[in-house]
Amino acid sequence: MLYQYSLPKFQCIYKGGRKGGAEDEFQISPTLCKTVSDKVYIFGYTPFLIKSFTLDSNNHLSLEKKLELPVYDEIPNHMNVVNDSLLIYSTVPNKLDIEKVNLNTRQITGRILIEQENHKENFFDKNRGHLAANDSLIIYAYTYKKQIDFYRINDMILCKRLVDDTVIPHIVMGNFKETIFHQRELVAGKHYFYIRCFKKGGGCFIEVYDYSGHSIARYELDILLYTFDVDEANRTIYGYNGAVFEDGFLMYNY
Repeated sequence: MLYQYSLPKFQCIYKGGRKGGAEDEFQISPTLCKTVSDKVYIFGYTPFLIKSFTLDSNNHLSLEKKLELPVYDEIPNHMNVVNDSLLIYSTVPNKLDIEKVNLNTRQITGRILIEQENHKENFFDKNRGHLAANDSLIIYAYTYKKQIDFYRINDMILCKRLVDDTVIPHIVMGNFKETIFHQRELVAGKHYFYIRCFKKGGGCFIEVYDYSGHSIARYELDILLYTFDVDEANRTIYGYNGAVFEDGFLMYNY
């Protein structure tokens, strides 16, 4: 349930983990929390626990500490750990709101209310989006329209909005094939943030912005990435698409 690969050749150097009920087993499917730090945060050992790991000189995970979460009715999504002390997450699927939790006190200390449509199909809500965070900003990229919102982490207030009014949402309720997903996954780097975007005819675009909202680059990829990450220091995009070949790992230099 947990695999670790060395780069750049994607050699598997560790695989393990088990879903069960013991202390070090995953009680739910594990999730890697996003972060701009060099630590690794893994959620899933319990529904209310994140474990923080560091990498030693042999790239082995070493447990640093355990971060307890408040008791939720639903499991948080799009989880981001900021400054080793804050958790930023989305309340989907029940709501679209973004919440901030102080991991030291286990208290919710901020909330961004995202307007919802009257229907109950939140997956096809025009205001649904993906989020990522660095040390000072929350970035929210809307799935069905070309809009990006910037919120300050300290007070959760909107400070910038980028909108392309020429893009009209095309949502066909309950129909994934006919619906157009303009902006999908969002990755926050130390210098820039990256959005995986729709490309007609196959493949995808990776759009790059700085944290002031300036467009930096737009990379056209020949294969659709189901998920991706960016190594800014080595100017490399790593992605995954298991439908392409057995291992599914892809590497692009830019």
